[in-house]
Amino acid sequence: MNPVVSEVQLEAVGAVVRDRLGLHFPRERLRELEAALRAVAGSLGCDGADAAARRIIAEPLDADDLRTLAQALTVGETNFCRDTQVFASLERDILPELIERRRATDRRIRIWSAGCCTGEEPYTVAMILRRLLPDIDDWNVTLLATDINPDFLRRAQEGVYGAWSFRRTPGWMRRRHFTPRADGRLAVDSRIRGMVTFEELNLAEAVYPSVYNQTNAMDVVLCRNVLIYFDAATVERVVRGLRACLLPDGWLTLGRSERAPGEISDLRLSRVRGEFWYRRHDHPEVVEPRRPPFAVVAPSRAIPFPGALQQLFDRGDYAAVARDLAVYLRDGNPSRSDRQRALRTLAQACANLGRLAEAQTWCEEALAQNSLDARLYYLHASILLERGCAMDAETSLQRALAADDRFVLAHFALANLLRRGGQPGRARDHFERTLAVLRHCQADEILPDSEGMTAGRLAELARRGLSLC
Repeated sequence: MNPVVSEVQLEAVGAVVRDRLGLHFPRERLRELEAALRAVAGSLGCDGADAAARRIIAEPLDADDLRTLAQALTVGETNFCRDTQVFASLERDILPELIERRRATDRRIRIWSAGCCTGEEPYTVAMILRRLLPDIDDWNVTLLATDINPDFLRRAQEGVYGAWSFRRTPGWMRRRHFTPRADGRLAVDSRIRGMVTFEELNLAEAVYPSVYNQTNAMDVVLCRNVLIYFDAATVERVVRGLRACLLPDGWLTLGRSERAPGEISDLRLSRVRGEFWYRRHDHPEVVEPRRPPFAVVAPSRAIPFPGALQQLFDRGDYAAVARDLAVYLRDGNPSRSDRQRALRTLAQACANLGRLAEAQTWCEEALAQNSLDARLYYLHASILLERGCAMDAETSLQRALAADDRFVLAHFALANLLRRGGQPGRARDHFERTLAVLRHCQADEILPDSEGMTAGRLAELARRGLSLC
């Protein structure tokens, strides 16, 4: 019989899990942690929970170990239309108002299912959008679905579900969007599957909002029954990040037992058809003389890039960054390198605000001054992809690689773009090049411009993409 793990050991394991995964196990849940250790011991090369605990405490965990732990520690309980009033308010109130506003402008909708589990939630949203938008092919719709558990994501991408997932599903959804299989399960229609992008993302560690992982400029964020895993400090950090991902007047919903920290004052709590939703209401700017972000000096003197603006960017105050950097570029007489930095930062800030046309303009101005900057081309391609300009994005990625053939993120992005565009042969070449470059990196090395992606994780994604070609 395996020895029982001591409470002291479990608390030490809990500290590792909290630091690396953001998952919180208070004293009353420590035996759940022991059960998870028992389940993953073999995968960690250990003989029992006690040995697994000692290994986790004593040795740094690599990316594969962390994913193994995440799989054991997160619960996959969900179904289509779980909490029916949430989806009723989305279908009858929130989305119709958003569609009415956007129909006259850019016909663009962005929704994020954060903590999507096995995919029922984002697929439900996709079906609702298809019902509300008969002309959906004329719209630019982004449906991002993320989870920390790669096994959940694999099952979500397969899109095949048993009867338990349909216990609250309206008849029209089953009739329109599912195909029966010989094994008695139902498969999601390919049109619905094609609307959702699934990505692995750890809310406790990832950088968001970001144009690179598509978490920027969201109209709606659903993050339900995820915060229960986090301690208070992590909850506040995550909710602040989600708030920053929302456009002004964007909506956030949490689980019924979850609440946003009260000090996040520009999230206003509303009841919509009996369900709690938060709406982002930015404070109107006070009209008064503003101190410029840099000292007023003679126009001929170059003013350094204002460090305060970088701090504002890091805090997620992109509107202030965009406003003040435009003034800096106009009046600050920056040096060539500071001008490049300002243009790049301004492009990123505008992209995170959903002002993609402006972001593209600033990025292209930077490229006009430096046509050999591979990372600027990568940013340019990311913006173009969000605007639905796949062919132009491909051109920018090719130019990034012409400037730096070892820029691994550009190889990977181009490989995915080509695979989705029906060019598996060319995609395979770039996946293989991605893996070739990564062989010279340590598995836990953070890749530049990757928003925290490790070389080992990117290699795993590249191998998965290669298997699909």
